[in-house]
Amino acid sequence: MLVGKSTVQMIVQKYQKLKTVKTLSDRGRKRKTSKEADELIVKKLAADRRKSSKVIRQDVATELGVTISERTTRRRLNEAGYYGQVARK
Repeated sequence: MLVGKSTVQMIVQKYQKLKTVKTLSDRGRKRKTSKEADELIVKKLAADRRKSSKVIRQDVATELGVTISERTTRRRLNEAGYYGQVARK
């Protein structure tokens, strides 16, 4: 097995510190919105498909007190399967 010395050292150090060599969960940035907020965002859009992400963001901020960006609102809608579309003329 051809593994570098520094790689082996890193794995040994990780095992000594954490008592495991598995990849740890809960890594990276935490989500700004909860499941409740995500559901509310989708519910607001389902009620009126013409609402903009700006209006939905403001509604969520007033109801839940969570300050999020318009981009975050669009990301949550994309995750739920909603994508921005423009009506054909």
